[in-house]
Amino acid sequence: MRRAPHRPPSCIKLCWPGRTPRPARVPVPPGSGVESQQQVKGGDSMKRQSGITLIGFIIVLAVAAFFIYTAMKLVPAYIDYFNVAKAMNTVASQTAASAMSPEEIRRQLDTQQLSQYFADEDIAAGNVHVQRTPNGGSSLKLSYDKRIPWIYNIDFLLHFEKSVPLQSATPG
Repeated sequence: MRRAPHRPPSCIKLCWPGRTPRPARVPVPPGSGVESQQQVKGGDSMKRQSGITLIGFIIVLAVAAFFIYTAMKLVPAYIDYFNVAKAMNTVASQTAASAMSPEEIRRQLDTQQLSQYFADEDIAAGNVHVQRTPNGGSSLKLSYDKRIPWIYNIDFLLHFEKSVPLQSATPG
């Protein structure tokens, strides 16, 4: 049985078999163009690290969650608005739409609501108007507000407005 040779305690780190000694570090004067390496505990040089810390990741996650939550609240209202606009275009393109009364147009919008799947609670009868244009035609105008609760006592108030020209009856 072979015994390892006795090493003095001061030489354990530097003289371990199979380990090459590190070159001595020479202090570099500032502004010489050569970057000095920072020393950390234990004498090893600090390597350049990349990535994100846990706290940084949590902050990024919180910001992303804020915008995702806001989008989840607002996107359905805009989808409803685009469906209402599509229904208005459908009603306005019907033959003799300009001859319809506001009640008939409202009934047509209610019929379109079934196929377009938009929320009808914000579109009251007073929000739908038929306006005469200066050139002798008429247009269908819808203007409504939608209030969306957000956080605690903070709400979003969205104002939607759409106007489409009504197709007049053409003599056949």
